Amino acid sequence: MEFAELREAIEQIEVVDSHAHNIVPLDSSFPFSNSRSEATGHALSFAPHSLSFKRSLRDIAELYGTESSLDAVE
Repeated sequence: MEFAELREAIEQIEVVDSHAHNIVPLDSSFPFSNSRSEATGHALSFAPHSLSFKRSLRDIAELYGTESSLDAVE
């Protein structure tokens, strides 16, 4: 199968991405770290050091035009 055929086949498939993070109001007291990780308890303290957390922090900072730091995004 050529790439054009593969692309066409993929584009015809309906997909639902059911993986979503919390959506909260701006005045929410829900901790930002909790919305970026499924960890709980002591393990949650390691979340800001994970690659996925750092990547999402960078993406969110770019989206809102702010510095790429936890304090700035929170």
